[in-house]
Amino acid sequence: LKEMADSHSATSEYAHKLWTILNHLASAKLPATLQNISLNMDKTFRWTAEETKARLDDSVSSKLLNCVFDKDIEQHIYQVPIATDETVREHDWYCFECHAAGQLYPCTKCFRVYHSSCISAELRANPAVLLCNACQEIEKEPPCNLETLSPCLSKILQSAEKMANGQFGTLPHPQSGVSDEQYRMLIANHIDLDLIDRKIRNMQYLNPTDFFNDFQLLRHNVFIVFGRDSAMAKLATDLLKEVDTQVKTLQSIMPRRFAARFSEKEKQRKGQFKMFRKPVHSGSDNYLQNEKDVGTNGCSCDENYRVAVTDLNNYYRDLFYVELEKMAVEEMYEV
Repeated sequence: LKEMADSHSATSEYAHKLWTILNHLASAKLPATLQNISLNMDKTFRWTAEETKARLDDSVSSKLLNCVFDKDIEQHIYQVPIATDETVREHDWYCFECHAAGQLYPCTKCFRVYHSSCISAELRANPAVLLCNACQEIEKEPPCNLETLSPCLSKILQSAEKMANGQFGTLPHPQSGVSDEQYRMLIANHIDLDLIDRKIRNMQYLNPTDFFNDFQLLRHNVFIVFGRDSAMAKLATDLLKEVDTQVKTLQSIMPRRFAARFSEKEKQRKGQFKMFRKPVHSGSDNYLQNEKDVGTNGCSCDENYRVAVTDLNNYYRDLFYVELEKMAVEEMYEV
């Protein structure tokens, strides 16, 4: 394996509990020594001294805690670090499939990371050049006409915001129990509904799959911050299912193969074509007579004429499908 992503060996659940105890000790004006932490972890979470020490070490190695020597009491104490811009990394810190820490392998094209046991046998054969399923799906789906796509995604987002009832508008949410700095230490790639809204307005989503992937990231982050068994995690899962249903409906009514091609060439080709008459040959030199009546390409070859007419036909066919797509989208999403 050529590369392995930087990863946390400590789980977010352990980090939350350790941060809680450290905050409690700070409020009580007690030093966060190993002994004080162990006593409180035993009382509050029933951790043994050995478990506490091991999880403290994991948290320090994962940079979720700092361990410094206090000269006044001549002991090591633990502190919650302050997140900086250097905390942001290229890849995630937790497996995108099971949302757990461990030895993780990065996708070569995006931020996602996986345990070798969490990917398919085909991908596991060479994880050093791993291309995750999300990136494969993005590559399969061609870009859409963004002017048509963005209003549709806005409608789906409005439905998601109503279902979320303000829970995922801006993260970290107060119910998460972590500060902005602690959130940034847990979450390598931030996303919330406000950011999704900005990306829609800036036309950053190339297709519906690209949009759906951000809701997968939202659920992943919620699992890490709130815990997999939390009410927030259940809400994020239900939200993802609803968005998945609406995205599939949208994909079924959008003939993307026509819409994208028309969108890219529309400005170049609009008004380019004139009425064609078949070219007139004059002898073997293919000399073109009545050139101005034939078209702007100045070609007297029958084959080139056929290609030009076919191209013109394809242009209007693309135009027809784009208009058909817009009608279907407007009827369904009222845009």
